[in-house]
Amino acid sequence: MALRGGDRCGLGIFDDKVVGFLRPIGGSNALPSFLSSLHDLQPRWRETDFSPMFARLQSRLTKRALLIILSDVVDAETSTRYRTSLATLARRHVVLFAALQTPLLDH
Repeated sequence: MALRGGDRCGLGIFDDKVVGFLRPIGGSNALPSFLSSLHDLQPRWRETDFSPMFARLQSRLTKRALLIILSDVVDAETSTRYRTSLATLARRHVVLFAALQTPLLDH
């Protein structure tokens, strides 16, 4: 929807390290670029470390941006570290955090 509205969009994928990063782009080639970035990704059961991804966002995004972060953070310790990092990002950007539920984690 954002691309259709003429906005530029980017993509960052991480677990314990940055797995992929697509700088914000727009136009007709944007969606195929997103799809090719996501196509071969496989889940890796690693403890999430937000620091590398958030540091990359801070250094690469010089203009104010809307950051939408999707995560399945469930434990209190991790969510506390996450909130600290999000607060730092929120000084410059608008941050929308969406917590997802992963049923497999409950097993």
